[in-house]
Amino acid sequence: MKKNGFTFIELLIYIALVSVLATVSVLFVTNVTSSRVKVKVQEEVMYSARFLSERIGREIRGASAITSLAANDLCLVMVDAARNPTRIYLSAGRARIGWGGGGACSATTNNYDLTGPDITVNSLGFVNLTSGLSENIDYSISISGKNINNRQEWIFDTSLEGSSEIRTN
Repeated sequence: MKKNGFTFIELLIYIALVSVLATVSVLFVTNVTSSRVKVKVQEEVMYSARFLSERIGREIRGASAITSLAANDLCLVMVDAARNPTRIYLSAGRARIGWGGGGACSATTNNYDLTGPDITVNSLGFVNLTSGLSENIDYSISISGKNINNRQEWIFDTSLEGSSEIRTN
């Protein structure tokens, strides 16, 4: 008499094979997801660093003079009266820009973040390299992505340096 079905040994082998395949599949999906998040953090940090560097350079080139310069705070006299003064500064881990008001830099009327909420600006430095008739400002930026879920592999930092010359008319 022929019996249809599985023996106990065949059932155990089947369960073991399915368990191994399921484990490998879960590990693969987890690895792909983790890599995607890591790449996203790196892209966001690099984009923010480039954007911040280009914006600082553009503001310096559009200025007519330096009002004040501190380690993490730059105040510029702008050719455009509506943007006078323009201040680039570091506040609570965010790079910010402010302009207008016509008075002191600390009283600018339009203040905006230059970096997104998932970016931390570790340092923003300015150095006056003016000599003779050439007004130059050297700037350095160090930023990092926020540590999502306290995962070490998702931390990414970068630093950029640049300099720009004030182009007076």
